[in-house]
Amino acid sequence: MEPSRAVLRKIRRPVESEMKEFEKYFRNACRTRVRLLDAVLRFLLRRKGKQIRPLLVLLSAKMQGQVNEKTLVGASLVEMLHTATLLHDDVVDDADVRRGFFTIRRWLGNKVAVLAGDYLLSRGLLLALEHNYSDLLYTLSDAVKRMSESELLQLEKSKKPDYSLDTYYRIIEGKTASLFAACTAIGAQSCRADEDSIREFWQFGFLLGKAFQIRDDILDLRGGASGKTRANDLKQSKITLPFLLAYRESSPAEQRTYRKLLRTKRKSSKVIEQLVEWIERRGGVDKSVQVLEAYIAQSKSFLTRMPSSPAREAMWMLCDFVASRDY
Repeated sequence: MEPSRAVLRKIRRPVESEMKEFEKYFRNACRTRVRLLDAVLRFLLRRKGKQIRPLLVLLSAKMQGQVNEKTLVGASLVEMLHTATLLHDDVVDDADVRRGFFTIRRWLGNKVAVLAGDYLLSRGLLLALEHNYSDLLYTLSDAVKRMSESELLQLEKSKKPDYSLDTYYRIIEGKTASLFAACTAIGAQSCRADEDSIREFWQFGFLLGKAFQIRDDILDLRGGASGKTRANDLKQSKITLPFLLAYRESSPAEQRTYRKLLRTKRKSSKVIEQLVEWIERRGGVDKSVQVLEAYIAQSKSFLTRMPSSPAREAMWMLCDFVASRDY
């Protein structure tokens, strides 16, 4: 299988020049005369991740027409929001490492991390208002609301666990799928698509976002290539899809045992291994892959209705990337 990074380079090809234009636009939009904040932003820009979200905006726009200034503003909005949520998440999770590097909160403390995240959020809002793109602002604000609600729901359930699939899907639909949906909708909006088309693009991104989060759940159990600590979600008592699907296949006695292990506050490596072994033995990973593949198939069904183009083919490859990525 071709390495994920090589696949991602292929996916970017139809919008390679536009991605470079976006990166320049984004850097300029983030500039500030506050030296501390500027140092933080330069640090973040040097350690950019996969840039899936702005890529979704650009490819969606290209499937509808041509990338334009509104598209670049939209891509910058979602990247600002995404980066801000990562800064805030690191504070909430007491995270010291992200993408193989120390976090801002570890380097400069929680206050700087939170305030830098706040700056990015406010800068994004101003960027939309400066260009009078209220439709983009509405789409993104809806995503922010959903993300905040789901993160709070996840925190609530980590203290008082709820082992239902309904709660799990409510959480991932808000914290991951809603932003993916905003990206694809914003791409379509930037090219003046009609309301029905925007709605279809939103639904496509929503399904792809759910698949993306489920892949994250699977990678969490493996660590290593993903650049993350193995079973970090389990350590934080977060209920993932592999856990839930293993739980549904277990006897009441087994359920009680693994509920207790999940709720253990300071989990030893032995406890983590017990949880991981049980999840794999009960088919939690294999069944999660089946759910993931079903969402990918639904996403691709939307693409089959779109006119053939390099952007559509790249989006098809992106669906495959989401399903099989190793980081």
